[in-house]
Amino acid sequence: MVVVGDSHSEFGAFAGVVGADAAFTVSAVPEPSTWLMLGGGLALLALSRRRASWGKALRLGLAAGVLLLGATQSARADIKVIDGDTTFANSFDSPLSDIWGLNVHYDAYQISVSADPTFRQSGLVVCEFDCVLLMYQGAFDPKQSDKNLFMVETDRGGAQAISSHMEENQTYVLVVAGRFDYDWGKYSLLISNPGTINISAVPEPAEWGMLLGGLALVGAVARRRQRQA
Repeated sequence: MVVVGDSHSEFGAFAGVVGADAAFTVSAVPEPSTWLMLGGGLALLALSRRRASWGKALRLGLAAGVLLLGATQSARADIKVIDGDTTFANSFDSPLSDIWGLNVHYDAYQISVSADPTFRQSGLVVCEFDCVLLMYQGAFDPKQSDKNLFMVETDRGGAQAISSHMEENQTYVLVVAGRFDYDWGKYSLLISNPGTINISAVPEPAEWGMLLGGLALVGAVARRRQRQA
């Protein structure tokens, strides 16, 4: 797998996500210059053993290598992984209900990123069921699932990938849903971004109702205790 720009002027930091339903390995392919640097380092090490005067050069080379490694580490992208299950999740009428089913199970996640908006964020979900990915800009309302929707990935199968430009200081909602009423189960969601990723589950209306009910009950108990005192 090769990551490349469209032209010689396209280059910069990037984030890639690879997922599968089985174990796999990913490793960088050493460039010819990397092998050359390794060979030069080994030659320098051999010469340093022969001549004590080469000790200073060796220390400088090692210091430069550590600085280069640190710069490489700091440029790595942020990646979030979430394991979920829509078996007992809430349901909504999909925005393409004429094609998909009604009362489809789903999970929703609120996302914000910290990166230059020219960068492209990526998402990948691997499901044990036939799933889709929906991206909303701003608020997400399950009762109006077509509102604020700006991207949908609907390729059939147990894996979906999505890629989009997400601006800083803007809220997005990523929804993992089944295709039809009977599509639900476990999934793994991966989100990558060159900058920081903030992601959290979107509370359902029922959860807000339970929270408000709990607060009202606490307030009622406190008032009753004050009257008894």
